Amino acid sequence: LNRFASDRKKLSMQRIGPGDGFARRLNQALPGKQIGLIVNARGGSSINEWAKGKPLYDNTIKRVQANKSIQLAGIIWHQGESDRDDPKYHDKLAQLIKNLRTDMNSPQLPFIAGQIYGNGPVNDVFHDLPQKIPHTGFASSKGLTVFDKVHFDRQSQQVLGARYADVYLRLSGHKRR
Repeated sequence: LNRFASDRKKLSMQRIGPGDGFARRLNQALPGKQIGLIVNARGGSSINEWAKGKPLYDNTIKRVQANKSIQLAGIIWHQGESDRDDPKYHDKLAQLIKNLRTDMNSPQLPFIAGQIYGNGPVNDVFHDLPQKIPHTGFASSKGLTVFDKVHFDRQSQQVLGARYADVYLRLSGHKRR
């Protein structure tokens, strides 16, 4: 899904992410609705690279704004391995959410963060996000498996994507089928 991203790595380095499982679950839960994804992932990136004014952030905003005929319904965020121990991660993530909502002109835009594999303070930030920032959610990776000590395998990415979708459906007031 990331092959058309403006900031992706070489295709040979691309792996599956949670987007496919997310879209499949939404298609199942929302029959008759068109589901579209604007994927602009960059594996191995730090949250610092997603700050406003940096290419990853600015290019993502441009991609969304170029699609004027769509209504952006939410953001799923799966990042954190590079920042697993950053004591300022919460503040950086809160600023990112604020910037995205402002630039998308959507103050209540759902934002869902997914737990990375293993332990690390960044997972506490993700887990606590809904209690600290309105209209946010947390997708657990509990029980999922990895193929290289860091990245979820294909089946786990599908499950994680479905978990993101379930959180989105709850946040947006849709009933899950």
